[in-house]
Amino acid sequence: MDTRPVRVINLVPAMLVGFAIYLAWRATSRVAEPLLLITLAIVVAAALNPLVLWAQLRFHVPRAVSSAVILFLVIGSLGLLTWLLVPTLVSQLSSLIQNLPGQVEELQGLVADWGDRSALFHSLSDSVRTMDLASQVQRVLPSTLAGALGATTGLLNGLLLGVLMLLLGFYVLLQPEPLVRGALSGIPARYRDDVGRALVRVGGQLGSWLSGTVFLSAAMGVLVWIALTSLGLFGIHVQNVFLFAVIAAVTNVIPVIGGLIGMVPPVLASLSPNPVDALWVGVAVFLVQQIVYQVLTPIVFGRGANLHPASLLAGVLIFSGLFGWVGAFLAVPFLIIVKAVYEELYLPTVAGGSMTAAEARDLVKGSAPEARE
Repeated sequence: MDTRPVRVINLVPAMLVGFAIYLAWRATSRVAEPLLLITLAIVVAAALNPLVLWAQLRFHVPRAVSSAVILFLVIGSLGLLTWLLVPTLVSQLSSLIQNLPGQVEELQGLVADWGDRSALFHSLSDSVRTMDLASQVQRVLPSTLAGALGATTGLLNGLLLGVLMLLLGFYVLLQPEPLVRGALSGIPARYRDDVGRALVRVGGQLGSWLSGTVFLSAAMGVLVWIALTSLGLFGIHVQNVFLFAVIAAVTNVIPVIGGLIGMVPPVLASLSPNPVDALWVGVAVFLVQQIVYQVLTPIVFGRGANLHPASLLAGVLIFSGLFGWVGAFLAVPFLIIVKAVYEELYLPTVAGGSMTAAEARDLVKGSAPEARE
């Protein structure tokens, strides 16, 4: 007869914890947009704070005045850019949509002609000729235009939320001391210095990221415009150059994959009537990207936040999944915050400290820790 005591495991606390986590997740998902707005306002305030400090130290301007001037300059610059760029963008986007069926028809004819020249692709040529792609594109365009109208409405809503975010960031920038004091007061005293160092590190890196990103995106747009316009000297006339330059500048903010996204529209638009032109367009945009990534970026950022490309891509996937395209654009500042918290708060508490570069190399080569001398 087995006389061992029976061990009873109470799963009720675990179930309650799981249920609480589920409720917290549901509540967070319902207020995700306001939380993202508040987070972005704090990020903007932290990024603009170095400019406010510079104005205070260099010109002895009171913080309230310098904050108001910087906010006015930011909103004024955005308004001026919108006023200058939007009419041209709308015009070129309309031209692109109107010419799309004709370009698709020309490209279809080219593919069919290639198929006629080779017996291997003769069946492909017949199937391509039977497809009326231009008519299909024309049928799709009304829904595309309706989607563009919805996107315009969403853009106006986004602009309103952007203004609210800037105003919230302005109030954070105007009087940050009470907010910092209140936040740090809830941190245990033994961790307060570490949190303070993390905040200083995050603020400095966010400021560098914002100014550097604005400069590099502007450089990307200008250089792409110059490169695509210069192709006209060689007989390659690219339409809607301004639109493609703006797309390249905007997508440049997205880490790792932004360059690829910015290259696709001009290449696709140049496939017709001569696909070889698309090759030269891709080469021109690629060379511009190499100038920005390999020459300008190291000069602007230096070592910067020292984020690994794999970490950047993972951040884009994670934050875009959580917050959509906004998360993809803001993957770098989010990763700056995560890395600062991890290195300033967590790593010092781990026994043995950080792993050295030599130890990491040994692991990559397949040497187990116990095998090292």
